[in-house]
Amino acid sequence: MNARQTLSLTIGLTLIATSAHANRIIVNSNEDNQTVGDGMVTFREAILAAEMDTETDLGDVGDQQDVIDLTMLSGQIDLGSALPVILTDMIIVGPGADQLSVM
Repeated sequence: MNARQTLSLTIGLTLIATSAHANRIIVNSNEDNQTVGDGMVTFREAILAAEMDTETDLGDVGDQQDVIDLTMLSGQIDLGSALPVILTDMIIVGPGADQLSVM
């Protein structure tokens, strides 16, 4: 299984149980950019906010274990480059592999 298949599988899973201390970081854009102040949060921006415990354009703040929420997205996220390395605990929740793919 390659990295893209693993990511699709991970996003395809809907994880219900989350830690009481987990912060939810909502992703509301299929784009792959880091444009501060545009009101949009991309998957890349959410990972960075979770890793660096910073605030997104929607006011969500990463802190310890985070839940990256892609459930409002559908279609495809076309990555322009590799995603940031994930070194902290996070849960990635998506709408299902049949509704969202990351390439």
